[in-house]
Amino acid sequence: MGDPRAERTRSSTLDAAFQLLGDEGVQGATVERIAECAGVHKTTVYRHWPERVALLAEALETDLLGRIPLDPRLTEGGDAGIPLVVSHPDLPASKAITEVATTLAARSRSVLGRSLPLSVS
Repeated sequence: MGDPRAERTRSSTLDAAFQLLGDEGVQGATVERIAECAGVHKTTVYRHWPERVALLAEALETDLLGRIPLDPRLTEGGDAGIPLVVSHPDLPASKAITEVATTLAARSRSVLGRSLPLSVS
């Protein structure tokens, strides 16, 4: 087991990042704001996560990169306003998108007490 103080810092930073994502979106979840909300210096944040995207991905408890397979139909319904998960629900990409959204919704309910405004249909 690691240093308890470092573990507390990581935990409070992840919670702050998730809270800011829920309250202010990706634009508002800057390293500076996350550090401020967590009560740590931004260099401490960078000591644990080399870049903001790594911190946000961990805060969301999901590895988004590579989770959704590339499929040329991903953009088919975009112009018509028909999400892929509606037009082609059985595709691996549709199933992955649904799984990611479900994971994010569950995580947001446990941390924020409410779901992030996500919709897959």
